[in-house]
Amino acid sequence: MGSVRPAAVLFAIATAIPAFGQRIIYVDSGADPTKIAAAEHVGSVRDGNGGHKSTAFQHVGRGSPDKQFGQSAAARARSARLDTNPFPIPDGTSWFTAFYDLHDALAIAQSGDEIWIAAGRYTPDRGTGDRKLSFRVPSGVQLYGGFGGWEWLREQRDWTVRETILSGDLNGDDGPADCAAFSDCCVGHERPGCDDDACEQIVCSISPECCEVSRFRPYLPSWDLGCALKARQECCDLGPGSSCENSIAIVDATGTNSSTVFDGLVVSGTFWSSRREEEFEPLGGIFAPNSGATIRNCVLTMLSPRS
Repeated sequence: MGSVRPAAVLFAIATAIPAFGQRIIYVDSGADPTKIAAAEHVGSVRDGNGGHKSTAFQHVGRGSPDKQFGQSAAARARSARLDTNPFPIPDGTSWFTAFYDLHDALAIAQSGDEIWIAAGRYTPDRGTGDRKLSFRVPSGVQLYGGFGGWEWLREQRDWTVRETILSGDLNGDDGPADCAAFSDCCVGHERPGCDDDACEQIVCSISPECCEVSRFRPYLPSWDLGCALKARQECCDLGPGSSCENSIAIVDATGTNSSTVFDGLVVSGTFWSSRREEEFEPLGGIFAPNSGATIRNCVLTMLSPRS
């Protein structure tokens, strides 16, 4: 069996460690002490003298080793010392002092910085329900997802297992991605109108022909694919769930340069309606006009067709 040359090992490590002068800013929503209750705290383990040894949590995670207690590794380390030590002030300089909110990291980030984001769900509204808030990314900043909250090398992350989700679903109630399974408003058909009265009224107020039989082209479907597309754009509560409260845009990368990077992120859940909002920017999952940003290893899903 051949041996691995030290030079090869050093090269592999060097490619995963940021270059000299680059700063890493750490973000971990699971480290927020206000979310410890979500990990189902079940009490403390005591030593033989009646003192506290550690804090116990039920298993509520998805099975990955670093999420086995429903929290990241850094958050579990904090939780284990909850009885004796106060929580450190989050400053983004380590996993142990990671920011809870991505906005805080972006506020201090400068060109050349990397932001390492632990698996979890991050919404741009900061808990306010404001659909017009988005994550504003400075030019030259690199965002990496897929971390478990313990890594010291970028290559140790796994975005296919540990999902870092930037979500516009502010109420957490989005239904299935394809409304065609629940309403014929979302598919073309011959008869005028569709099976959801509210959606039919909305679409036909925009395009009256969707509810009329043409005297000149009676052989063509009245509710054609154009009408179905309008339904997908304008009707936010077809089927189970609702996207009516979703963010208009999740990430705003306007004018960012070619050194800006989005890597290992899931961007999901926007809604924009011409009848509810005036023309508004930013708009969509990652809004990046006049940008040379690199997007790789990312999933963009359940975004408004208008996006």
